[in-house]
Amino acid sequence: MNKHLILDVRGLIIRSWSTAEKTIQDGDSQYASWQDGVAQFIDREILPALQEGWAPRQIIACWDAGNRYREGLYENYKAKRKLKSKDRSETSKREMDNLFKKSRELMAYLGIKQVQVLGEEADDLIALLAQRIESDYIEIRSVDEDLLQLLAPGVSVKHGHRLYSYEIDRDGCTDKGTSIRHLALYKSIVGDTSDEYGGVTGLGPKAWDKLQHDLGPQGLDWLEYVVRDNQYGQLRDWVQNNEHKVVTKLSTSFIDWRIGYQLACLNPEACFGARPTTKGMAPKRPDWHVRVPNRDRVHSILVECNSDFYMEQFEHLFPQEILLDASMSDQLQAAATDILASPIVSWDYESSDKKKHACYREAAQDGKSYVDVLSQEIAGVSI
Repeated sequence: MNKHLILDVRGLIIRSWSTAEKTIQDGDSQYASWQDGVAQFIDREILPALQEGWAPRQIIACWDAGNRYREGLYENYKAKRKLKSKDRSETSKREMDNLFKKSRELMAYLGIKQVQVLGEEADDLIALLAQRIESDYIEIRSVDEDLLQLLAPGVSVKHGHRLYSYEIDRDGCTDKGTSIRHLALYKSIVGDTSDEYGGVTGLGPKAWDKLQHDLGPQGLDWLEYVVRDNQYGQLRDWVQNNEHKVVTKLSTSFIDWRIGYQLACLNPEACFGARPTTKGMAPKRPDWHVRVPNRDRVHSILVECNSDFYMEQFEHLFPQEILLDASMSDQLQAAATDILASPIVSWDYESSDKKKHACYREAAQDGKSYVDVLSQEIAGVSI
């Protein structure tokens, strides 16, 4: 089966760090070291995934790289969080920077693919990947319940300790009791304290409960259609013929409500298209970071974290380098069988200049990189 595990990785790392023993005293605050944070990340996220049968090549770690799209909708989006980040002590910043740096390196040299889109949030990038990756099954892991919007046939979401599936949970509720089917609609009305936007002024959870009771699922579906497709006229006509204080409030606050809905919805288009630069428009694309698994690099990071005891559980992940030449025909045939059986093959070849034409050799002096392509012969291949 062609399947993928997508990690909303920043939140997962911070959650792991927060559960590590706090051994650093910094004024009135205490922090866990970055080393203990990485060890907890291995213990809570990486090892369980491997033990469940996920191979590193099937895992994609998605990183936040800004929130330009939502800041364009609402300038105070996550503003307090940014101020809090600026006010962190040098000790806290140093530990967190090292935590992310070493986690990135560890995943890279375990063979886990990493990706981000400059200026945008991992949530929207994950929505793009879930939409475009060719896969029989996708599992998303996140500390953010917004990713539950991506539940679909063949797409499951693990939030907290619970794995949600489309077939079972599409019409269910989150652990907080919020309707999964109408999660974005709920947040557009009530707001989201984590992302720091307030929803519709004067409406809160009680107003939402009244909407659920009075309109039912189909009525909520209609409200979502109205705000998603900008159908203010239909809402106005409904209000003129019906008395409902909450819906009337949505009508009179329609612009703010719609902005809240756009903030609440995942937007894959934010991660693919064009972006402005000082030299004009440039393509906006996912930026991938992929490395060949490297035992020495992983071992070095684990030693830094005082966690080299994990190495035994990673040994099977690393490629064994074998040099084969023409005299080893039986081994070459066996290697060819393995190569053809692999779903992914990376390769590179080296060549040499066979004829050594004088004009090309002269042109290639002084650091120039001219190559006589018609004179090249393959000297070796790495696969």
